[in-house]
Amino acid sequence: MARTYEETIYDATVDAVNDALAQPVLPTPDEIKGNILDNSRNAVTMYNSIAQQGAKWKVPMELETYQIAYIMLRVHYIALIETTESMGYTYTEKPCLTVARSGSAGFVSFQINGCVVGDSAKILLLDDCLATTEHYVFLQSILMANKFKYTYGRKVTEKKYMNDLIDLPIQHNADGTPFIDVNKKYSDDGYVPDWKFMENYIKSLHHKPLTTTNKSENVPQLDVEKWKEFYIGKLFNINRGKTLSSENKEEFIGDDYSCINGGSVNNGELCKMSEELQEMGFVLQEVPSLSLSRVGNAGLTFLQTEPYYIADNAFSLVLKKQKNKFVYLFLSTCLNSEVFKYSYGRTISSEKYMLTAIKLPVQHNADGTIFIDDKHTYSEEGYVPDWQFMEDYIKSLPYGDRL
Repeated sequence: MARTYEETIYDATVDAVNDALAQPVLPTPDEIKGNILDNSRNAVTMYNSIAQQGAKWKVPMELETYQIAYIMLRVHYIALIETTESMGYTYTEKPCLTVARSGSAGFVSFQINGCVVGDSAKILLLDDCLATTEHYVFLQSILMANKFKYTYGRKVTEKKYMNDLIDLPIQHNADGTPFIDVNKKYSDDGYVPDWKFMENYIKSLHHKPLTTTNKSENVPQLDVEKWKEFYIGKLFNINRGKTLSSENKEEFIGDDYSCINGGSVNNGELCKMSEELQEMGFVLQEVPSLSLSRVGNAGLTFLQTEPYYIADNAFSLVLKKQKNKFVYLFLSTCLNSEVFKYSYGRTISSEKYMLTAIKLPVQHNADGTIFIDDKHTYSEEGYVPDWQFMEDYIKSLPYGDRL
């Protein structure tokens, strides 16, 4: 008979405490990061309360906090593994890639600390000798290029996915000819992936960790209940894109400007086009502004800060009286919360979209009353969006100081 989760927790706790007390050296507080110390003591208090009700053995609270942290880390690890196995999940403690089977089928992510997955994803592991962060990151980018194969509701099946072909750099001999592995481990032709090139390529990229001085506790509260409604058409002007034929795309491909066509990744970019595309009637859009997907990912917006073209599956949204990228970022989040309205293949018409109402923070007078604009520029009631609050809010977020 399978043990319950509570029984697993209890037994794991007893084992972990005995192990901790038997060790001459335990982790020091400096070696236990984040909020683990406080959380562990809270977890032990909760566990002791449950154990006392069942007259079970309790964790001695006179232990040092960092000893308790060590114990609880062991407990949660053991419980995770046992419950994972009993529920039919798959897990790995090693770095790996995961690929979504459904939903965002084909989406590949790098899990540096390992992971647990259910039946909606699969784990991809390299041989231990090759399982470096650089190799995984390089391969994740390559595999993501195949995501398009799983659009329109198609699912990833293990057999089909593992038989997909991808292009990789290969190892060469000193004379420049491809190195051929007689055992043909990696391909029927004997080619061997150039693992060193992949590693060096990723290391050559700019990859310094981002830092921020902003603290999450300093972010102002969003009192949404006090926000007021504004029609999108009162805030923005909207511009429709132009059809990009396959002939034009091939002729004017270049590196000058992004062409936005309603994608959900890479900031909505379809490709890079040359300046000469303007000869075909394409117009560079004003920036900063938002691109808006018309079909496919209908309703999804992205901030654009560099001049760009829009094709026929997208619009551009330009604020009538604002040029602040922080305000655009705030509004993009508000607009993206409306994406659900365009599911099930619905497309966006500019006329209907501009009549959509969204709630925004509003300006107030010094005495706390709502400021009313006599000209009713932004709303029939005279409310005015609080542009300064929007800017300050985005800037206050963690990493907002890096924008």
